[in-house]
Amino acid sequence: MLDGRWRANVERGLEPVGKGLQRAGINPDVLTVFGLAFAVGTAFLIASGHLLLAVFGVIATGVPDILDGTVALASSGRPATSVVDSESTARSGCGDNDRDQGEPT
Repeated sequence: MLDGRWRANVERGLEPVGKGLQRAGINPDVLTVFGLAFAVGTAFLIASGHLLLAVFGVIATGVPDILDGTVALASSGRPATSVVDSESTARSGCGDNDRDQGEPT
């Protein structure tokens, strides 16, 4: 999601964090599952109209999303796939669609 100019700097800055989490035994899949759980919760917040709380949900979804890639890179030397990232985006969109369907036009 980051612009090419920023991506290298962010990845370089998060490299020590990813290595530290990997040394602590944190699996990138665990971070991915947490991110997906936050995304589903955020979708429910959006669907129920709690948009201010949903902003914090989006932030909470993004943190494990950023960190799972750095941990995967630290543990295997290659980044993880983005399948769950797409699923998270879809879940957040579903919450917005559900909220729109419940309101009269």
